[in-house]
Amino acid sequence: MSRRDPADCYRILDVPVGAGEAEVRRAYKLLVNVWHPDRFQHDPSLRVAAEEKLKAINEAFHDLRDAGFRAPVHRPTASTSHPAPAVPSKPRTEKREPADRSSLETLLDSSKRHADRDRFDSAISDLLGAVNSYPDSFESWLALSWACESLRFRHRENTELSEQAARLKMSITDLSRLGDEAACQAIRLGPDRPETTLLLSSKGWQDGRTARALCEANAATDYLNPRAWENLGYVLYASLEDKTLAKKAFERSLNIRPSNGDVWFRLSLCLEPDDWATRERCRTNLKQLGRHGDAAILNHAVPWGAWFRHLFKG
Repeated sequence: MSRRDPADCYRILDVPVGAGEAEVRRAYKLLVNVWHPDRFQHDPSLRVAAEEKLKAINEAFHDLRDAGFRAPVHRPTASTSHPAPAVPSKPRTEKREPADRSSLETLLDSSKRHADRDRFDSAISDLLGAVNSYPDSFESWLALSWACESLRFRHRENTELSEQAARLKMSITDLSRLGDEAACQAIRLGPDRPETTLLLSSKGWQDGRTARALCEANAATDYLNPRAWENLGYVLYASLEDKTLAKKAFERSLNIRPSNGDVWFRLSLCLEPDDWATRERCRTNLKQLGRHGDAAILNHAVPWGAWFRHLFKG
């Protein structure tokens, strides 16, 4: 089987070209969680589309892994007098923070092991310790929001997970509020990071007012940044019944970066059933971007209107 172009692999995983191994692995794990077919058992057509999406994600990750997580090398032309810079075989080591950064890494590693085994109560306890000791740690707040969201989303279908929520001495409402607060801190600390966008694209909100204010401020300050408008669109989409404002935010993002298939798809879910022209434009762009599964979903999903929208609240 032929390998994908490395730049295309980075795009599928929604990370910058040349991102380090750790960032690629984090993005891969988050995408697998978002697009796992088990989340779409209620609709066979959506499950098939999710399987296709997950297949592309897996292939992109495996191709990058086999290539050693190296960025694509741009060869110089014959007229170029200087050779291309060498590509390092390993990602550049990030600058370590002072003091006991190792303690934070220990807590994050411990919480990850617990979450991988569906022990979300223990993961949340570790992460609460991390954010209390390291309030400026973006990774801690992000992981805490994901852990709260996972437990909130899955507790009804699993008795053991319901018991975990009880052991935390939190109601599901309290858990949702904690997840909202953690997500808002992630927005504050990493407004332009792809991990934040991925979280917001699947996040449900108990109260999205703070997140909306943060994203609106980011979009107003950095109004030429497509990710700022994309983040705002996701928050508006999940927190407001009326999708008009979300539609405008997604359209603003696409005016700046029209190659984002995720935004084209979410824009299509904001449309009223009689908005045929915009829906056809979304479908055409998705096909051009190779998102044939998403384009096929629109043939059935968009006319159903509000009933379908709640499936993508996270």
